[in-house]
Amino acid sequence: MSWTRLLALSMLAVLCVPLPALAWGADGHAIVADIAEPHLTPAALRRVTEILRGERMRDVASYADQ
Repeated sequence: MSWTRLLALSMLAVLCVPLPALAWGADGHAIVADIAEPHLTPAALRRVTEILRGERMRDVASYADQ
């Protein structure tokens, strides 16, 4: 087998190895929610409050990750 082919197969093998995601975690999502909340219009904030049933955005920001 040629070195070029061996190198290509080695690189392909490395690319196929699953790596952990470098996600933000709950703190990162809460920080983004804190930044976003003041930028909502009053109507949007009322609607978000209705949808979240009174909970703050920061408290539910990482819901999908859980």
